[in-house]
Amino acid sequence: MDNGIITVILAVISTLGGAKAWEFYQKKLELNREEEKEDKKNSLMYRDDLRERVAVLEGKLEESVSDKEKLIESLGELKTSLAEFKVRIEFLEKSLDEKEKIIRSLRKENTSLKKEIEILRGL
Repeated sequence: MDNGIITVILAVISTLGGAKAWEFYQKKLELNREEEKEDKKNSLMYRDDLRERVAVLEGKLEESVSDKEKLIESLGELKTSLAEFKVRIEFLEKSLDEKEKIIRSLRKENTSLKKEIEILRGL
């Protein structure tokens, strides 16, 4: 009978131990799944955050390209205006040179007329 009691006790211990072991492994698997879900959730949040940042950066890039095109267009207009002003300055310089020549000529003529008037007064 001793053998029978030992067998029953071992069977009860095995059953209880097996149930507890099963419960332990089940809990462990559940915790692992929870941890995997959390890791996946974190990686998805990280991915979504990166997507948002990329979208923002793409928007900024498009803005900067647009600004760059506007600046290039403005630069072209400035170059055109500069060329126009250079031509105007050249024209004004030529005109000024001609006016200065006329003024010198008139001064010479004026000087010679003053000399003639002095000569005529002296007579």
